[in-house]
Amino acid sequence: MDINDTIPERDLPVASPGPNDYMRGTRRSDGKSVLFPEISGELANPSPGKGAAMVAYVQGGDGAIARSVQDKLRDSISVKDYGAVGDGLVDDTAAFVAAISDYRSVYVPRGYYKISSTLLLLKSSFRLWGDGIDNTNLVFTSAVGTCVQIGNGGSAVNHVSLAGMTITRDYTTTPTSNCIGISWDTFGYGQEFNVAVRRQYHGRLLTNTSGGGVSVNYRGVNVIATDCVGSYCKVVNVADAHFVSSEFGRNGGELFAPAFCVEYTGQCNNIGFTDCVIVPRHANAPTSTQAFRWNGQVNDTGIFVFTNTNVENVQYVFGSDAATPNITEMKAVNCRFTASGGSIFGVNSATRWKNLRLANVNLSNGSVALNNVKWSSIVGCFMESLSLGSNDTTSGNGDCQVTGNTVTGGVSITGAWTRLSLVGNSIAGSYSNTATVVGNHTHTLTDDSEFIGRTTPSARNESLSVRAVAGRLAAQLYRQTNSASEYVAVIASDVGGSEVDKFVVRADGNAMNANNSYGALSDVQLKENITPAKSQWDDLLAIELVNYNMIGDERRQLGVIAQQAQSVSPGLVTTNEVKVGKDNNGDDIFKSLLGVQYSVLTLKAIGALQETMRRTIALEAKVEALVDGTRPIND
Repeated sequence: MDINDTIPERDLPVASPGPNDYMRGTRRSDGKSVLFPEISGELANPSPGKGAAMVAYVQGGDGAIARSVQDKLRDSISVKDYGAVGDGLVDDTAAFVAAISDYRSVYVPRGYYKISSTLLLLKSSFRLWGDGIDNTNLVFTSAVGTCVQIGNGGSAVNHVSLAGMTITRDYTTTPTSNCIGISWDTFGYGQEFNVAVRRQYHGRLLTNTSGGGVSVNYRGVNVIATDCVGSYCKVVNVADAHFVSSEFGRNGGELFAPAFCVEYTGQCNNIGFTDCVIVPRHANAPTSTQAFRWNGQVNDTGIFVFTNTNVENVQYVFGSDAATPNITEMKAVNCRFTASGGSIFGVNSATRWKNLRLANVNLSNGSVALNNVKWSSIVGCFMESLSLGSNDTTSGNGDCQVTGNTVTGGVSITGAWTRLSLVGNSIAGSYSNTATVVGNHTHTLTDDSEFIGRTTPSARNESLSVRAVAGRLAAQLYRQTNSASEYVAVIASDVGGSEVDKFVVRADGNAMNANNSYGALSDVQLKENITPAKSQWDDLLAIELVNYNMIGDERRQLGVIAQQAQSVSPGLVTTNEVKVGKDNNGDDIFKSLLGVQYSVLTLKAIGALQETMRRTIALEAKVEALVDGTRPIND
């Protein structure tokens, strides 16, 4: 039927009342009757069961069920449903309070919302979300107090989420210490995503009044804090809080230079920053701002992790008060820390670092100076200078490993350590090592010297020194080769050329030097009980000289058999524990094998030769007398 077709005026018949049961036919002025939809008072009625509750809705997709439009709209509600305007002029506080009170998911559309008092979120499983940092703005007009508070210090509020908004304060005066952007107070599983706070004393306050080190599982992802006087974030007695892809500071300058970018108070544990940028932009920041500050932490509970994080434009990166904080572990990986004050760690000297680990950290324009380190590992970093001290005299002392770093301004190591290892570093400037090594495994490396088993060179000022305690092998050289002619070790010098080989040890055990000169100390000052040697004649006649080849080696050699030589002259033979291979489990196989001191055998040959020469001289004299006829033949 066309809309212009005429019909008799009558109510349309219906089987039972429903949302489409209120269409009426009506007559136009030209006398024609037409179908005309008329929204009845029932559809416009906001009473329960009326209005949108009478209109059906089915979500697209297989398996969706029918429900009313009213039910669908109530999946989330907007503050504008409660009268919020969002023009920055009308006070929207009452609308926010009412919406937050009624529902667990409150949407804040784009706009500027004027708020005059704290928004208190006391429900678990609650979500407050907007259209993004640049679109949804909550502007607080109060000069004091907290803008948004989750929890109130009583029972924990769990699973609260803030997303997509900026929380700022009207700037008329400098914020005081009780001006806080977002306060998370005694909570669990809190999350912020894409949330910015501006113009506060503390941008964020994470606290747990129920006790120190309580796990809260806070995650701040893509969060921002700028224009803060005290700190961008203050953490009090909280464990398990992590910031990811977040930014503290703002390009283009800030109104204030915060005292601390992040401040830790009480017992804090497992606090992390990943892919973050922490760069205060006020002109005074390089002389007055500390990036991370520890206050009053006295127990070994603090673990702090920084990954792919950039910190710049601060006086110190890490600092503490005088309350002797004990840092269980501080780890930084693939970070860049720049300190205008020169020292990365501008900490109080009493601060005890139990486990400091830095890996691939660029400490640009900064030095590392710590006086009380129990364990430390600094690998692949760049820094101006390094100064480490261990005041720990308790069991275990300290373990210091500094490997593969570039230090442009010198190194100083002091204190008592169990293990001290500085390996493969490029060090310019002075090197000072007055450490006391309590343990047995020490290894230190300056820019051009290496000491193993000691911390300083001897009077010879050697570049390599190896010292081992009783029961340990001082050194072992191994080259993986089965070629007898390849070298295992080489000693070279500039005598006769540049880096000319002077002494080599081959893989088959042969040793060769440039001039075939070997010697031993033989000064009379070193000897006593000196007597003429006995005749070596009989020994030399009894020792059998044989040709042979070693098992697995076809080359013919000339020498003696140790067991046969031992039966003649036991002093020629030594007993040695020799590693001959590995078993199926990869363990070394040792055998007790006899060796011959060929250098002593050579001396015995000299003795026998001297005796031969004396006998020869005597015989020559007799022969000469006989030839001359001056002596009777039987003489």
